Amino acid sequence: MKRLTLFAQMALLLALCLAVALAINFATLLETRRNQGLDVAIAPAAQKLADAVAEQTGQPIARPASASRHTPSEVTLRSPAHPKATRLHSAEPKVGQILHQNRLNPTEVRAFNTGETWRGEGLLHLAAKLDDGRRISVRAPGPPALGPMIGWLLLQMLLLFAVIVVPALLLLHRSSRALARLTEAAHGPVGGAGQASLPVDGPRDIRRLTESFNAMRGRISAMIEDRNIMLGAVGHDLRTPLTALRLEAEGVADGATRDTLVAHIEAIAAQLDEIIGLARYGQPIANPKPVDLGAVAERLLGGRQAGGAKVSLKIEDRPICLGDETAISGMLQNLVDNALRYGHRADVVVAQDEAAAILLVRDEGPGIPADSMADAVRPFGRLEPSRNPGMGGHGLGLAIVDQVVRSHGGAWSLANITEGGLEVRVALPLAPATATSTLRT
Repeated sequence: MKRLTLFAQMALLLALCLAVALAINFATLLETRRNQGLDVAIAPAAQKLADAVAEQTGQPIARPASASRHTPSEVTLRSPAHPKATRLHSAEPKVGQILHQNRLNPTEVRAFNTGETWRGEGLLHLAAKLDDGRRISVRAPGPPALGPMIGWLLLQMLLLFAVIVVPALLLLHRSSRALARLTEAAHGPVGGAGQASLPVDGPRDIRRLTESFNAMRGRISAMIEDRNIMLGAVGHDLRTPLTALRLEAEGVADGATRDTLVAHIEAIAAQLDEIIGLARYGQPIANPKPVDLGAVAERLLGGRQAGGAKVSLKIEDRPICLGDETAISGMLQNLVDNALRYGHRADVVVAQDEAAAILLVRDEGPGIPADSMADAVRPFGRLEPSRNPGMGGHGLGLAIVDQVVRSHGGAWSLANITEGGLEVRVALPLAPATATSTLRT
């Protein structure tokens, strides 16, 4: 049940409960109709038996003898039971009551459904035992056949099932569709002035939930927008003094001191750029365009190979994804930088499966302990215990990767390689066929 959606669970529960209720109702109606038919057939059959008993005993009865178009009565000393007969215990008290109303008092009364037909009708076999041991038995028309009634009841149950279930399923589908939109929106990126609100429809509680979600997302978007404005302002205000410091450092006469100052200033500027990039990449893609993932990897790694870096590229497919090429290039650059910094080399594979463009980046480093995977993605998270600046980086590389992948609606994962090293797997949604053909032509 846990694997089923809310719509599937509710639909299954509704169908099962209604099916059980209709089955009970069907059985009850069928039994009622069977008893009613038997009651209707028993009265004239019992009166016919009373006529036969009165005829054999010479006792007067309280009404004229009934005329019957069926076989005459039978007088016998043997049991009236037929091999195929079914005894009708519920009918015997009524037969005895009718006999007593006619001032007849047999010592035993039996009623059977013979299972036979006569002139297209079922037959009842009624018998009465007299004081001298004789048995008087008659055959009379039985209750009407239940076959047509069963068919009508089944059709009635099916129509009732459809009338109840179909509207309920439509209502459940409408509600589950609204919940599916909420789930998809909750997993999607938040932020951006042009982000549309979810449509408010469905039952009242679903509408209230959607309104609350829209309001919450609006507040989060406003917070993100304020953060971006603040970071942009801080970045702009800091660039001017950093530039002035760089100029002052260039004027230092001592070469070693000058190089140290310039390196520190460049590190601060680089960290500032990464912080601003982290905020920028977390925004929804305003104008997504087709991006050739293989071409992006070729451009980036071509420059690294020319610079002597230990990198390799294997392009198994040419997937086209939809997004921001600058952000995707920055994501790949961060992955390659991390692989070179901590794993000494970067092996990149570009591939494709049925639904996503796949990017694999492997290194030959020590990997990441399983209990530290979450810390590696956290902004400013550094797994190097010494936090030695000589290792480079500011603890934002994987955080930027996470922001870029999520803003593109993708997924990514970290995994240690058995032979040694770390593998990063990124899956980005493929672009529609029309966008793919446009880019390749």
